[in-house]
Amino acid sequence: MPQRSAEFLRPIAVLLASYGAKGEKLLFKYPYTCGNGSGEKSTPEPDERRASNSSTNRAAHPLRRSVRLPCIQNGMLSGFSDAILANLLTVKNENCGRPFELKVNDVKFVGLPWLLAEASSSSHAADDGDQKAEQAMVLFHVVFVLTCNVPNDVIEAYQQLSRRIAIALQHEETRCHYLGQQANAMLACFDEVAMSTDAGEDESPFGMMLRRCPLGRELRDVFAAISDTGEVKLCINNWIQINYCLVPKAHMLRRPSVYLTATLLRQALLELRPYHAILLTDDVKNVISDLSADSSPCFLRVIKMATPLKTLEAVASEADVPTRQVFEVVSQLVFYSKAIVIFPIADVNKYCLSADADLDIKSGLFELFAHDFGQLVRLADMLSRLSFPVSLAELRTSLGMHNRESFAQDVVTRMILWLLRHRLVQQYHQYFYLLPTGDGQQTVPSSVRTEHQPRPVVDRDTRLSGSTDTSAEDVELYHRLRRYFDGSAHIEEMMYRENCNRMQLVGLLEKFSEQLIACEHEDPAEILRL
Repeated sequence: MPQRSAEFLRPIAVLLASYGAKGEKLLFKYPYTCGNGSGEKSTPEPDERRASNSSTNRAAHPLRRSVRLPCIQNGMLSGFSDAILANLLTVKNENCGRPFELKVNDVKFVGLPWLLAEASSSSHAADDGDQKAEQAMVLFHVVFVLTCNVPNDVIEAYQQLSRRIAIALQHEETRCHYLGQQANAMLACFDEVAMSTDAGEDESPFGMMLRRCPLGRELRDVFAAISDTGEVKLCINNWIQINYCLVPKAHMLRRPSVYLTATLLRQALLELRPYHAILLTDDVKNVISDLSADSSPCFLRVIKMATPLKTLEAVASEADVPTRQVFEVVSQLVFYSKAIVIFPIADVNKYCLSADADLDIKSGLFELFAHDFGQLVRLADMLSRLSFPVSLAELRTSLGMHNRESFAQDVVTRMILWLLRHRLVQQYHQYFYLLPTGDGQQTVPSSVRTEHQPRPVVDRDTRLSGSTDTSAEDVELYHRLRRYFDGSAHIEEMMYRENCNRMQLVGLLEKFSEQLIACEHEDPAEILRL
């Protein structure tokens, strides 16, 4: 994506339109424009003036095309009266439940119109009388106004959010007629403002709705949350909980240079393994406080048990939770940008500067690192020491900071976690390639870094049969692992796929080291780059 800011994902406005016996109505709009002085105006300049000017220009210049005026002024929706918006956002009954998208000049209206269950049958008219039938709402539509250049996946995300709000409102309308009551209260605000305007007062009906109508405040909170953090946590009528995350927005706030769609994120989460660990992007207390009130107790246990030092398999064992359920918890945390996936921290782990690290001196990372770690070491010095793969133990020795505290509280460990959290470094792993065979075929790509030069080529089968310290089990395991000796899997992945322990695997690799070339590079899994 060319943009490096999440501002282009921000909605311009949120609208609520309805259709019923009284016709099409724009019930709510936020933000709304303010009038002069202390008063407020519900709409900007009337469209009639624009139409008049356009007709005059066309009369004077019949061959001149009409000019498309911008619909966004000072970051707000402009140029549409309430009646025009109501007409644009009202659809036929058969189109309810389908994604809605309408482009007008430089804005797009996106949402999902919803047909009320009561409107789909005529039984309620007989039960509640003709008066209620005349006032019945047939459909309603929660619409988000976006800039016209937003990607399609963002449009689909806003349509999904509109659908969730619609389902919640449908439920509350069925349970306690919440939507109908709020609609009547909003219409009453229009009538009251119209009467006060005749008396010389100037006030916006939408401002009055924010004071009197809970639904207006709920839609305002949705707009504010999706604009600020991309994460919506809302309780409709203090009853129905809505949790939603606009993935590109939430992740771009943490890494502005990375644009991530929900589809790509779900595909990356398929690469999650039991040998992985997680690193929270915020303090554990803040992460827990952000959870919804109805979160599962096992969700809390997993968050409290998980540390960068433990594998997910170990967390599942200690929390007494199935590994699959731990994966679901981790997926939710990563989806909401509350955690990233790493390998468990250990002294033997090797780290190197990430190829896509944000090293811009204006990024604020240098000041943040100095704030978190003081004058112990500058970020530039730390990154220079990690310009080539170095183990955590070697890094600690080079910095002269010996581990006098617990491993988790060790300052160098905390520095590495800080660098991982900001994706400035990557962990390097060992991959293995078979030496070229007697027919001269080369199995090692020239672009990988090798630890030693290839030894003279001899017949592989002769060495297997002539080796005195290899057992039949070793030979059998060797043939099982031979398919991974093309650089496709590191040691952790081999252990996971073949269900063997580290000592057994490392011992085997040492026995057959004359046939293998060991290389070091980062794990290409996309889950480790989110």
